[in-house]
Amino acid sequence: MHSPDSPLWRSCARCGTWVLLPKDKTEAYPADYYGGPAAKFSGWAQNFRTRYHRDRARVVQKRLNQRNGKIYDVGCGDGLFLKEASRFGLRIAGFEPELMPRRQAEKRLGKSLDQRLFSSLKSEKASAITCWQVIEHLDDPASFLRACRHHLTDGGILTLSTVNIDSLQAKCFGSKWLHLDPPRHLWIGNLHRVTQLVKDSGFEVEKVRYNSLEFGPVGWVDSLFNLVDTKRDRLLVSLKQGCREPLDWLAYILSFALAPVALILSLLEAGLNKPATFEIYARLKKDRVRRQGG
Repeated sequence: MHSPDSPLWRSCARCGTWVLLPKDKTEAYPADYYGGPAAKFSGWAQNFRTRYHRDRARVVQKRLNQRNGKIYDVGCGDGLFLKEASRFGLRIAGFEPELMPRRQAEKRLGKSLDQRLFSSLKSEKASAITCWQVIEHLDDPASFLRACRHHLTDGGILTLSTVNIDSLQAKCFGSKWLHLDPPRHLWIGNLHRVTQLVKDSGFEVEKVRYNSLEFGPVGWVDSLFNLVDTKRDRLLVSLKQGCREPLDWLAYILSFALAPVALILSLLEAGLNKPATFEIYARLKKDRVRRQGG
């Protein structure tokens, strides 16, 4: 993407990342950002999320090659991924700093979750640390990835997903791109930069996946609406909170009409290696573990 078309963003010509300025988090996470009392989404949208989280849990379990490994989910939100991971026999733990989603997750899982990062890993390291759509919310993703290294067992798994500033969507819509998501997203990179951060933190990247139909279509449709709508990300907000005004219903109905084109565009950008989001599955290098003393 070329230079940001908004004063909120600063781009790095060397690494291609975007950084949000200024970083005022006071109103970044209002209560309605987390949806209803039970889950972030409801109805078909929540079922859609369940399908993808179940698939991720299956992939993590296979890469662990063990039935009773401990998985620690950072920013676990309403706990949907951890619930699916538990169905594969994995022992689960997680961290969620915000009260409302933590309550959603604890009710779903029937157990307490960390309010401080890695606080439950003091006596036992995790076999896998997962962070789905997390690092874009951080000021310093590199420091976070290094911290993950110290809380993993020898040869442990790190998985993450994030948004891609080099996607076709980002190039088409600029500051109107849905997945830019100010003021919550503070740092947005591309596949090359994120992969390098993972490697520099002591991990070997084993697999990259796109899952282009999970976030791709809604990104195309809602970004298009953002070009003409005074309310940002109306469709995504409606999927969380329901349609509360006529324009919400209009966007919701139009999204079904635009869905076939959005699906095709999402598959196209994935085929060109320019997806809206991507996932990285990496393993802690054993020689790095020994040098760092665990």
